[in-house]
Parts: sequence; structure tokens; C-alpha cells
Amino acid sequence: MVRYESFAKCYLEITRTDLLPNTDLEIFKNGVYLKTVNTDQETSFLLENLPLNANYAIKYANSCGEETILTNFYTGKNHSMEGLTISHQLFDVMEEFTKMEIFSLSEYLESESKLNYYEKLSFWQDIAFKDASFSDNLPFGEYPQPDMAASSGSDCKCMLLLTLPSFS
Repeated sequence: MVRYESFAKCYLEITRTDLLPNTDLEIFKNGVYLKTVNTDQETSFLLENLPLNANYAIKYANSCGEETILTNFYTGKNHSMEGLTISHQLFDVMEEFTKMEIFSLSEYLESESKLNYYEKLSFWQDIAFKDASFSDNLPFGEYPQPDMAASSGSDCKCMLLLTLPSFS
């Protein structure tokens, strides 16, 4: 999920094989149903122009017909910056990055082709911008650079990267 000054975008990629193909995913905002998308037509979705400071849930009916939450997200600031939950794919990419000595992180993310732009941008926002919002006019494909002159270095913190268990 990427936060801009007046809206948010959320990229969702379905990799769970039990949800492919032909599963209806229902999207809720603050508990109110918004719309349904189907995994037979798409396996990745970009939800755009989401209001800030709202709670979203993506739900589906499990094999018993029970409503089950696939994921939740909040379009406000992430105030808990002690740990950051990322996808297995992004974790693998970051593991490779730690073995390299050539690239800066922003250059490496820009050159990495295994990940979606919005997943990389969200990660970049969380670690390099300390959860600050991006400009509404940020061109697609660009990665803004943080103002290093404004950072004293004393506010530098380590961040624990976590992955969720895989259910495929």
C-alpha cells in the first residue's frame, strides 16, 4: 500500500493456489462492502484513489462457505515501525541485496524486475521516507529520493523484516 498526499493505492497479487482460479474476493472499507473482484479474470489488482485513514479488508468464502479474511490494510500512516511485514518475494530480493556491494538500495529496487512497482514503492516509502506521504503527482515508475540533508543520522533505526507464512 502506497500513501500519497490525498489518497492511497494498494496492489494485491493473489498467489495462493487454493484461490485460483475463479474465487470471488469482496472488498470492504470500514466494514462496508465496496465491490467484488474475481481471480478468474485477474490474479493481481491495483486499488486506486483510496481515501486515507480507512481500514480495508479483502474477504472470500472458504471451502465451507464461511467468510474468511484474506488480508487487511490501513491507508493511514504505519505508526509501528519496529517491524515490517513483506512478501516472500521481496524478502528474497532484500536477501540478495545484502550480499551485493555495488548498488544503493534505491538503484537496486529500480533495477529489480521480479517485483511489482507498487510493492517496491511501498517498501521504499516505509524504510526511506519513514512513512511520509508521496506527492500526488509522483510519475509512475519513479522512486523519489529522501532529503538526506534533513536527516541528522541520529534518527536512523534498524528495521526487522518479517514474512507471513505461506498457505499455498
